[in-house]
Amino acid sequence: MKAFLTLLLDSFRMLKSGAIFWVTFGISLLVAVIYLSIGFDEKGVTLFFGLTGFPSEDLVKGSPGAATFYTKAIVGFWLSWAAIILALISCASIFPKTMEEGSAGMLLTKKSSRLGVFIAKYIGSLLFMFVQVGLFIVIVLIAMKWRLGF
Repeated sequence: MKAFLTLLLDSFRMLKSGAIFWVTFGISLLVAVIYLSIGFDEKGVTLFFGLTGFPSEDLVKGSPGAATFYTKAIVGFWLSWAAIILALISCASIFPKTMEEGSAGMLLTKKSSRLGVFIAKYIGSLLFMFVQVGLFIVIVLIAMKWRLGF
């Protein structure tokens, strides 16, 4: 079990130490802040915390269209398509980096099977994505409570 936890921690550290972590983390944070900046008033949609906006009869404050737009159109697109693509890009290097010189030597010193190494690396990449998606979801929930009241 200790070898498994060591491999799990190693895979998370490997992903976190690369620049791709900070790039994908920054993109997720930027999208979450932009999402947080979208609001609704009596005229329509406001952007960038009320700095600008555009009139729309269907997307006024308190309308069902505004809630649908805010919950399904934006969050549905980001979490179903864009976040998956970011996850694939950022976690695709975990197995090739494991077989590089130095990393493979560390794996050989531990008593674990190939399946154990594979599972530890897989769970490490899931933990890596959980950190990013978790931050995005927390900001989205704050935005939904603030903008829509639920």
